[in-house]
Amino acid sequence: MKKAILIFMLLTSIARSQEGLSLYIDPSMAISGPYETSESGELDLLIKFSATNTPIHEAGVCIEIFRAIRFYDFEFFYNRRLRYKKIEGLFGFGIGIITRNIKDGSGTYTSASLNNEARYYISDRVALCILGNYRYRGDLHKIYNDDNPFRFSTFVGVNYNF
Repeated sequence: MKKAILIFMLLTSIARSQEGLSLYIDPSMAISGPYETSESGELDLLIKFSATNTPIHEAGVCIEIFRAIRFYDFEFFYNRRLRYKKIEGLFGFGIGIITRNIKDGSGTYTSASLNNEARYYISDRVALCILGNYRYRGDLHKIYNDDNPFRFSTFVGVNYNF
């Protein structure tokens, strides 16, 4: 974790034009939960810290915390930004590590993702966001013997630029 913080500090020191913090939730998990047998929704939280060095590049770290299934993902990401007035589109990729703390498969696994995001700025600093995430999850194959370790998730949230 200390290395990750140092890398993020390096990114933000290089890219001093703008930093951002985004908070998202997965609405399908919040409504129906992670399993078909779930009786209630669960919180799947995504937190992104980002920095930009030009108007078209964004890089940073992304942390996903899904305590209900003991799933924690830490990724470094890069996005290409396209903005028109109050609407911004972002397209990029991430690579990271998943940590699972469950009796049948505790450990760390690789993750890689393709991301697309739309932001609508309600002020100069605050935007409403929707994020699509197509992710390779190494834990699915190793723990559950899943032949398809790719998952698509949708998150909604808010972005604040400092």
